[in-house]
Amino acid sequence: MPQPFLSLCMIVKNEAHNLPRCLSLVQPYVEEMVIIDTGSEDGTPEVAASYGAKVSYFSWCDDFAAARNYALEQVSGQWVLMLDADEELVLEVEDLIATIKSNDSIKGNNSTTIINKDSTQILNPLATLAFALEYEEMIDSEKRTPSYRICLFRNLPEFRYEGEYHEALQYQGKGVPSQNLTYLSGLKIQHYGFRPEVLHAKHLTRSIPMLERMREKNGLSIRLLHCLAAMYADVEQMEQAVACSGEIFERLMPNLMTGTPPEDFDFIPCTVFSLGVQSLQQEDYETARLLCQQGLEWCPNYPPLNYLTGLVVKNLGFARGAIAYFEYCLTLIEEGSYYRGEPFDLIYATTAPAFELGCIYQELGEIERAIASFTNALRFDPHYIPAQEQLTLLKS
Repeated sequence: MPQPFLSLCMIVKNEAHNLPRCLSLVQPYVEEMVIIDTGSEDGTPEVAASYGAKVSYFSWCDDFAAARNYALEQVSGQWVLMLDADEELVLEVEDLIATIKSNDSIKGNNSTTIINKDSTQILNPLATLAFALEYEEMIDSEKRTPSYRICLFRNLPEFRYEGEYHEALQYQGKGVPSQNLTYLSGLKIQHYGFRPEVLHAKHLTRSIPMLERMREKNGLSIRLLHCLAAMYADVEQMEQAVACSGEIFERLMPNLMTGTPPEDFDFIPCTVFSLGVQSLQQEDYETARLLCQQGLEWCPNYPPLNYLTGLVVKNLGFARGAIAYFEYCLTLIEEGSYYRGEPFDLIYATTAPAFELGCIYQELGEIERAIASFTNALRFDPHYIPAQEQLTLLKS
């Protein structure tokens, strides 16, 4: 049989309720479906097989990367589409394979050789090795910006997943080189995730215990510490959440003092923002200023950090100085020039900075500008009560 061009690859456990939606939508566009079950008790393997998938089994060992890599070893296609069962492939193109093949950057010449599992491909040094797809969270999707994930990539031995939790795709032990990564339009991944009550239960029974075992064994990256802190906050174990945040700050302190960004920059802007919010709430303005200063040096177009900096400057008594930061938030979202490395709550680039501008102009006695800013806040969110109240007050 000829080698498939595109293979779907998944690891699953107890996903019988999600698999039909996921597989029915992706089945017409792939030539092979490889699904690895890690210990289901709800008939998941049978559901997968009913859609024509090749089902194999992996003994769970608290290591998502190990499971992903085992799954990759079972795939025979030239390209791999890696999905989870609670994700959905949404296409605006009729033929996914044709879309990939028609991308000029995957057409080769004799400049370099990349060895595939089954054959040798002669590729241009700038050839696309992977595609980044828009990734949209369907829970509160209208309130958050989309992110981009590398879910579609060549089936090469140089591609491996690393990380026991929140595993990341690596090429030759590093991130995919930017010159070999293409942002593919015309399709995106929608993630349905879990209802809050289900997610809280998973935090308590699976995620937190797993991360704590990893923490005790080898320590956690800053990103995973940030995730652990958020999980503890979600389940209202605030003492543990604060302890995680303190450890993150200590880990970041050398970078904050030297100005050198962490080598692993994944989710650093979000982490710095969270630490800054905590510092501002504690009225620790010195720490908040340090976090804002370095955070904006590392990621100047991240709206939440600009919004936080505006709040800090305003709280220090420099209202006019804060205006520029709030206005820049609105400009970033209007121009679409904001940082896309991670999703963030849109309120920090829309309603909140517009409202803060209204408060500043009201304080300065510039009533027309205040009314315009509060009106702008309501344009983003017609139900934002603070803006409604201020507008009523100013117009009375």
